[in-house]
Amino acid sequence: MDASATIDITACSVAQALTLERDLGVSFTVAQVLVRRGLSDVESARQFLAADEEHPAAAWAAAAGHVVNGVVHAIIGGIAIGIARGAGGSADQSGAMRAIKDNPLGAAALWLVAGALFSLWSTLAH
Repeated sequence: MDASATIDITACSVAQALTLERDLGVSFTVAQVLVRRGLSDVESARQFLAADEEHPAAAWAAAAGHVVNGVVHAIIGGIAIGIARGAGGSADQSGAMRAIKDNPLGAAALWLVAGALFSLWSTLAH
């Protein structure tokens, strides 16, 4: 970054930010960001914060994550049964990932597992 570069921050009305802080129950910092984004009235800020938009792709990705999570745990169960019958292995997530990797399409399957589990995590984290 150029040392002479500057960042321009939009002015923020303290009174408007305090109103949003009080009426919405958000921190003063969040209220300032809302005002700087042009959401200075309580109703538009409330609507923005509601985030009630639906994203079908995100729902599909989360569902795929649930399925993959179930498959991984089924593999862990299969490994545990194998260990109980005298076979070797590790009945945990690393053992399940190793079992997936050892298949002919294992590397591609692991990428799919990683993507689906990340989708599930990111959906649940928000």
